[in-house]
Amino acid sequence: MELLPRLERLIIFERYGMLNRMGDGFVVPPNRSAWSMDMLYANWQQCGFLKTLREMGRIEVSNAGAPYVDFALVNKNRHEVLALSCFLDSRYAGEPDRKVLITAPHSSGNGSFAATFSSGNGIVMYTTEDGINVLFRFDSARASQI
Repeated sequence: MELLPRLERLIIFERYGMLNRMGDGFVVPPNRSAWSMDMLYANWQQCGFLKTLREMGRIEVSNAGAPYVDFALVNKNRHEVLALSCFLDSRYAGEPDRKVLITAPHSSGNGSFAATFSSGNGIVMYTTEDGINVLFRFDSARASQI
């Protein structure tokens, strides 16, 4: 009997682990899960968590098999940026075809965004709980729009 690989799980708030440990015993870490998306996204930038994503260049996206278009950052899709950057900074991004479930608060403020991320051949893909595939590719010759 062949065992299926275990699906790893990441929650974007785990990205703050080292920052929280550095202040352990000196300050109480903020309750980031209670923050608005505006506060969380601004803090994500301030902490440098978008660095890897920005260094990859222009982001192009294909939703549900549609042609690739330039990713347009708007308030309603910032949860995708948080999850994508969390995946790219994880050890799983360097393991082709390794899947990891990433959870982030949804930009709408209602509930969570959860999708299974994987990478291979220069593409990062996530699959939603509804089975919709979203693919990202990067053009390093063009500046990132994030």
